[in-house]
Amino acid sequence: MKVKVNRIYRYGNSLVRVADVNGDEITLVTGAVTKAENLFPAIPMGTVLEMNMPPYKTITAQATHESLGDESCINGIPLFNDLGNQTLNVIRFPREQKIKDRLLDEVKEFFDSTDYKTTEMPLTKILGEWRKNKKRLLQLLRLSPVWNEDNLCLVWEIGVPDKQRKDEAFKIYEEIMKRYRMEYPADWSHSIKFSFDKFFCIEDNKLFKQVNIKIACNAKPSRAIRKYFEAIGATRVSDFEKEYAKLSDALSEKELKRKITLSVHPMDYLRMSYGNSWNSCHHVGNHGCFSNGTLSYLMDESAMVCTLLSTADDEPYWANDKINRMMFFLNKDGDILQSRLYPQTRIPELEEILAKEVSAKLQEILKIEGKYKAVVSDTSCDGYVWSIGNHYHDYNCYDFGQNIWSVKDRPGRFKIGHPGVCVTCGGLNPRNNSLSCGCYKSRQSSVGQYTYYRCPNSGKTFTHKEQAVYNEVDGKYYLEVYTCPECGQVFFDKESIYCPECRKTHEMSCTCCGQTGVEFMIHDGKAYCPDCAVEKLLFCEDCGRLEYRDKLDCYDERYVCRECEESRGDLKRCEDCGELHPEDDMRYVEGYGYVCEDCYSTGDYYTCDDCGYTYRSGDGSWVGDYFVCRDCLDDHYHYCHRCDEYVHEDQAYYIESEDEYVCESCLNEYYTRCNICGEYVRDKNITRINGNDVCDDCYEEHYAECADCGEVYSKDDLHFVDGEYLCEDCLAEREKEDDDDEIKYGTLTMNIDGRFREGQRIRIHGDNKSENWVKIGLEDGSTEFFRFVDRAMIISA
Repeated sequence: MKVKVNRIYRYGNSLVRVADVNGDEITLVTGAVTKAENLFPAIPMGTVLEMNMPPYKTITAQATHESLGDESCINGIPLFNDLGNQTLNVIRFPREQKIKDRLLDEVKEFFDSTDYKTTEMPLTKILGEWRKNKKRLLQLLRLSPVWNEDNLCLVWEIGVPDKQRKDEAFKIYEEIMKRYRMEYPADWSHSIKFSFDKFFCIEDNKLFKQVNIKIACNAKPSRAIRKYFEAIGATRVSDFEKEYAKLSDALSEKELKRKITLSVHPMDYLRMSYGNSWNSCHHVGNHGCFSNGTLSYLMDESAMVCTLLSTADDEPYWANDKINRMMFFLNKDGDILQSRLYPQTRIPELEEILAKEVSAKLQEILKIEGKYKAVVSDTSCDGYVWSIGNHYHDYNCYDFGQNIWSVKDRPGRFKIGHPGVCVTCGGLNPRNNSLSCGCYKSRQSSVGQYTYYRCPNSGKTFTHKEQAVYNEVDGKYYLEVYTCPECGQVFFDKESIYCPECRKTHEMSCTCCGQTGVEFMIHDGKAYCPDCAVEKLLFCEDCGRLEYRDKLDCYDERYVCRECEESRGDLKRCEDCGELHPEDDMRYVEGYGYVCEDCYSTGDYYTCDDCGYTYRSGDGSWVGDYFVCRDCLDDHYHYCHRCDEYVHEDQAYYIESEDEYVCESCLNEYYTRCNICGEYVRDKNITRINGNDVCDDCYEEHYAECADCGEVYSKDDLHFVDGEYLCEDCLAEREKEDDDDEIKYGTLTMNIDGRFREGQRIRIHGDNKSENWVKIGLEDGSTEFFRFVDRAMIISA
């Protein structure tokens, strides 16, 4: 709604006249300052008014007026008298005000049922944040044909699986397995013992590999159970087909009718964990460890509460205990984030039903072309969320079926949550497990509606009159006053550079060109002629304040001053070109800042394929065809020292012997796994023994050569004799030689070692077995030490 000067609007329980419009801030004739969003059409249809003097006549407005003038009358009664005082008091507003009052009463009654001390002031602040941030969702949801204004939600009926039938099926399953254990105990001892729920959550086919079956992730539970029975042999039990038919019937697609709501009602957030037989960490009454998350969701811009109720539940829907609850979040791109289902940790079929139902309703409202599909699942969702406040991150819980639904292949970001507001004092509350910051002070609602004043010259606001200078002429307070350059007297007129007295004797001239006798524009104590003013000065298009051109920024072909720029949180300055752009039209580059689309498209920027954030090229590396930021590179990648390339940790192999990581390709090319220790070692350090690959360390530990035949054997298959390893055959051959040979004696002609020295008398064995070599031993034969020596080294006895 556009607010106009000298028009009348509704403000609180009063009718007010606007004196000045400065951007989003409105100055009233009383001198008070408020926001444009706090003003409403003056007399909506159905508004009840009463004269504030006898006779206290009550009247009802019959038409809707956006704004009224000073001369306006209702049923012949003027709104203001000649002195500017209001002659009609507002008694009751139409439906809009009723809803606001009702919400405040409901929230207050809720907190009265808890042990929180609260007043109207913080609750009004919380509901104000709810109304402001949920405005987009409210506007969208109100377009739906199933919107319920009284309950602030979409409400319709759906069919959901009958979970009681699952219990019946489980009992039949148990009976079949019981018979199987009794009739085939040997088979049962070798079968895998699945829990019944595995057949309803088939997420990993590896679970069934132990019984050599493959089951599709989307297979019906009855089909999965049948294949399992066949794999383990349970189909042989008596009356199997009859019992399985009962089990299959119990798992049939029978549905129950449930009432479903998709709500933005404040009470649905506060009671989001008030289940029919369950609660969770967001429970307010129990001071759950994340109970402050109810307000975080309540005041954010994207959260909606999806609830399953009984078809018999009456309005208000939020007052009914919830059978199931799931949070949905809608971002500005039309993408939908589906969070965790409560109270069950996982019911895939119910999660799918809720996601399809909600996405269908939202798509109907948004008029988005294409089909919603799950583009991101499970814990990957967290990379697409900006989390604010103290809510529990259900969208980052492992194995609870979170999905992001979009018609695009890559969704946009979600802004979820809001900083906590203390329900006692209205201040910031950073605590997770409490809706109070710990002040424990009850404060009375603020009676005064106006808390600050505005300087007529600068437009700046202030709260204490002592900060300003009082002007007796107009009765106003000024923060910005001027000093006459001639006499030094203080004056208030910003349209001149001289005080009123000096103005009579001094003619103003343009500060730039010196021109006189024209209408000047005064800024910063200087006068500018029209031509110089156009060149040097410009009005801020948000607040209307005059400012130097070089102190204004341009965005979307509009010039705004720095203060308006700072007050608008949706504007950011491009780090490359330095121009202002709406935040939604910019890209955030990690470690750098915001970049406009033009600079982004022409610059060297890339999106990390691991975390999804945008970086400059120098803040990441290319791994094959993928760009990876430095953090992800350090956390999830290893450097292969063979091919000098990075490889993802899931595809990297650690070589303990080399203390390095290698990729799969280099692993296959340069390394072989030892069949004994299981470690990968370089190919040059591998020995092939009887079809087995053995590393050098394992070779030394577990293998040796036979001293006679030279063949390699496991040490477990060799005999250690006289400091030598001998295989079974060679040892037998030696023993046979010892038995067959006639013992002879001789004398050594040279030193061999410490036991066999020159001149020593020795025993000769196997003299006739070789032409060149003979076996010798100690003369007395008391210790069986043997050597093989050249025949020429012995003189026979």
